[in-house]
Amino acid sequence: MKKLKALILLASVLFAMNTSFAQTAKSTKEKPKTTTAAKADEKKRPNADARTKTGDKINKEAKGPKGETVYTGPKGGNYYLGKNDEKIYLSK
Repeated sequence: MKKLKALILLASVLFAMNTSFAQTAKSTKEKPKTTTAAKADEKKRPNADARTKTGDKINKEAKGPKGETVYTGPKGGNYYLGKNDEKIYLSK
């Protein structure tokens, strides 16, 4: 009789653990919902991602030696990106 009670108790504990883990696994797979404000912001700035690879401003007045896009760095220096996306600074 004691073994039967222990077996039933063990089975109920395992069942309870199994269902609680299943619920947490489902909740982690949910994707965050995009708000309409975020979508509207993306529409206002269509070239936000195309602005620069480096996050610096594009200098439209200058071109690199082979016509590359020239960027203005944080301290005001101008550079273009080489083959391996390395910054090659232009002399003033």
